[in-house]
Amino acid sequence: MNKTVGIAGAGLMGRMLALELVKREWDVTLFDEDFGNIKNSAAYVGAGMLAPFCEFETAFKVVTELGAQSLTLWPEVIQQLKAPVHFQQQGSLVVAHASDRSELDRMQRRVEQYPKHAEEMQHLDRSGIEAIEPGLARGFERGLYFPAEGHVHNRELIFALEATLKPKVKWHNNTKVVAVESKEIHTESEIHSFDLAVDCRGMGAQPDLSELRGVRGEVIRVSGDRDV
Repeated sequence: MNKTVGIAGAGLMGRMLALELVKREWDVTLFDEDFGNIKNSAAYVGAGMLAPFCEFETAFKVVTELGAQSLTLWPEVIQQLKAPVHFQQQGSLVVAHASDRSELDRMQRRVEQYPKHAEEMQHLDRSGIEAIEPGLARGFERGLYFPAEGHVHNRELIFALEATLKPKVKWHNNTKVVAVESKEIHTESEIHSFDLAVDCRGMGAQPDLSELRGVRGEVIRVSGDRDV
C-alpha cells in the first residue's frame, strides 16, 4: 500500500508539495479552507518573482541557497502541469537612481560576501544596460544583472496545479483545519489520520505559532503598447 499524507493548506506550498508526493506515489489528501478559487491565498496576489540573488540583501543565506537550487527545478515542474503557465528565465536587471546608489552598492557587497553567488552577478555599464533594456540606458549608467533569475505567472501556476492534482488527490474544499499533529489533521468536525501530516497553512497556522508573522509586499502591474 502507498503511504498516506495529509496536507493542511492548499495554497502554493501545499499544492507544490502534493505534486511532488503524487510523483513519489503517496496517497495525498489536501485540506483547503477556500472554496476552490484560492483568492484568500497569499500566492494569489504574489509577484511570482524567481529572484533569490536579488532578494539576498534581506534574506538568510539558506533561503538564497534553496532559491538558487529551485531555479534549475522550475522548468521540470512546469512540464508536469496539465495547463499552460507563463514562465521565463531572462534574468533580473537591478538599477538605481543617483540618490539610491548606496543601496545598489550595499546589494553588491552583500552578494560578493559569498563567491558562489557572486559568480551569478554581472556588472553592467550604460552600454550593457542598453543591450538588455534599451529604455533604461538613458537614465542609468550602472547596473547589476542576474541572468539565471526569472518569473512565473503565479495565478496561472496555482490553477494549473489544481487542474493537475484534482484527478489524483483527495481534495477537501471549504474545510478549516484547527490543528496539525505529526500524523493527524484536525478539522472542525473530525480527526483525519495519516502516515504523515504536513502543515502548509501559512498564516493560517498563527494560532499554533504565535511568533509567525506576515511580510507585506506590493505589486505594480504595468501594461502598454510594445511598439512604443
